[in-house]
Amino acid sequence: MKLIEAIKEAQGDRSQNQFAADTGVSSAAITKILKGNRNPTPALLLKLSIGAQNGITYETLMEAAGYINADDMETKNMPDVKEIKMAQRFMQTRLEKGISREKVASELGVSVSMVERWEQGLRVSNMKASYIFEMANLYGVSYQYLANMTDDPISYYSSSEEHFQTFKKALAEIAKYLSTENQRKLMEYANLLKNDQEYKDLQALDIKK
Repeated sequence: MKLIEAIKEAQGDRSQNQFAADTGVSSAAITKILKGNRNPTPALLLKLSIGAQNGITYETLMEAAGYINADDMETKNMPDVKEIKMAQRFMQTRLEKGISREKVASELGVSVSMVERWEQGLRVSNMKASYIFEMANLYGVSYQYLANMTDDPISYYSSSEEHFQTFKKALAEIAKYLSTENQRKLMEYANLLKNDQEYKDLQALDIKK
């Protein structure tokens, strides 16, 4: 599939202005690409893929732009697949929540350009895990969801929200019969389990604390 054809497929039945708004790529930049006056970078293709329709993926656009060889899958300047997926989740979630990059940067104490680089799949491997936790809290989702470990934005460890609510009620019922000291011990043990699980998750993510 040629690049222009792929981008038109990604746009779908939306106007170019709406496509631009959904992806964060200016309409002028899209026009230049469609006219063959601009070669899009992998970072720009990543943005276009996030708002793409008709099953157009980042890999499809990268192949159409010549960054991926369809025969041997040899890549040129292409971020790690795990980082791409995380970057897509970062941007998608932020846009869905209607939060600006400026707001994220302010809350995390980083530059706006740093947030933009994360959303482009750049420097994700060097990203502190604490930033993912803070972003997840800001967006109102679990950090496992933001790190693309699950497609459930709310509950990761329970099989369903209903199951999780049942678990919380059962735990609260048990706590009623415990002394203050034992309630404290229960909370300490729960925090130990939480920290242990987070540590294992961070090992799975292979990112810094």
